[in-house]
Amino acid sequence: STQSTWGRRVTHAMPPFFGDLYKPVKDLLTKNYNGDSHKFELKSKDGVTFNPTITRANDGAISGNASVEGEYDPCNWAHLKLKYELDTSGCFKAKATFDKLQMKGVKVECGGDFKMSGDVTADEYSEKVEYKGANKTFVVQANQLSEKSKGKKPSYEVHGSYGLDALNVGACAGLTEGFGVKSLVVSGAYDVSKHTTVAGTYTADAKKSLKLGFITHQENWHIAGEIDTPIPEAKGKITLGAERKLEGGQVFKTKIDTKIFCPTSCSIFGGLRLTLSWNV
Repeated sequence: STQSTWGRRVTHAMPPFFGDLYKPVKDLLTKNYNGDSHKFELKSKDGVTFNPTITRANDGAISGNASVEGEYDPCNWAHLKLKYELDTSGCFKAKATFDKLQMKGVKVECGGDFKMSGDVTADEYSEKVEYKGANKTFVVQANQLSEKSKGKKPSYEVHGSYGLDALNVGACAGLTEGFGVKSLVVSGAYDVSKHTTVAGTYTADAKKSLKLGFITHQENWHIAGEIDTPIPEAKGKITLGAERKLEGGQVFKTKIDTKIFCPTSCSIFGGLRLTLSWNV
């Protein structure tokens, strides 16, 4: 279910990280719609957390993964979180987080995606350093892709956010190997009231696009809407979605989306689709 910290009007509150500015709208409209597959999850915790997941598609194909998480204090200057994940494709993932460093507000993450075949040219790595202060955040992230990722090069990101009263804004720049800017994303979120937030995100890379959305919480319902359109073309998609968590713990989700087209005057046509999801 969607858990939103938006709508809490706190003066000079610590802002969310850039990636979380538009996340509540995106999650409600896209996350946990099972579509043509069914997922079974089992979580247990006894010192460490063990999370096996099995997914079965309508065509009968079965895939799965299992992850094990643990936390350790290897020394007095760092707290270490380790996560190991193994899936049916023979991929092993490891992640270490250091969040008790001497530098207040600074956290370091290192990760790896390894193939069990032993072919090191297929391995991938990532590093991230983040800082969270009183009213701002800043993150530097690097991803080293495998040598077998055809046409792909290492990627680097720098992003930050700033909060002022009910308004949070942020920007993310994707960098090339020579540290030139190859993409730029700007996002913002404003708490209209205690229960409602409006948000938007503008993306400029090979193509330009704009998303404007809202999310509101009314009693047991979360409701969100979004307009997603390329620029400068006057066309795109409108999506409305709702989520309700029932007393037994089940989650009911529904959304409807349709295409829009504005050659001279705006009209909604074609592509109308209704999606329902029931998660137990």
